[in-house]
Amino acid sequence: EAIHKAEQKFGKINGVIHGAGILGGKTFNLIQELEKEDCEEQFSAKIYGLLNLEECLRNKDLDFCVLMSSISAVLGGLGYVSYAASNIYMDVFAQYINRYSKLPWISVNWSDWKYWEDEEKDMQIGASVHELSMTPEEGVQAFNIALSWKQGEVLIHSPGELQARIDQWVLLNSFNDEKEEE
Repeated sequence: EAIHKAEQKFGKINGVIHGAGILGGKTFNLIQELEKEDCEEQFSAKIYGLLNLEECLRNKDLDFCVLMSSISAVLGGLGYVSYAASNIYMDVFAQYINRYSKLPWISVNWSDWKYWEDEEKDMQIGASVHELSMTPEEGVQAFNIALSWKQGEVLIHSPGELQARIDQWVLLNSFNDEKEEE
């Protein structure tokens, strides 16, 4: 019904961008502090919203459906368990649904966006995260690339070298290097 109303008001829909998600609050906790309700809050926006969207779009003739996922699906992050899980689900969903859907689905694992210039340096995020954040202009450019992407269902956007980030955040190489020096 929402799709029909949107088409009546705006005309033909050529593509859909699913950008729902919770970016704060209790959904970002250490795993031992996480409650089921906190996870459900994150899942309702990203996962359940995605399932509803797929049902609405199932018989529509569209050019694309872009899922706004996160690089947390690849790198994880402290306190990101429900957020990363939701984004991993979106990535796997895009891979699965493209097996039988006429509609091309692509999940983009976005890195952080830099909305404020110098203010973020004083905030709680680390220097490396700030340095690897993209400006809105860079985001528009990356989004245009994503729309023309034809090589798979999942696109990982990383302003820095992705393998170096995986080494640091997933393999904990910098932490292990420090331990060896002691």
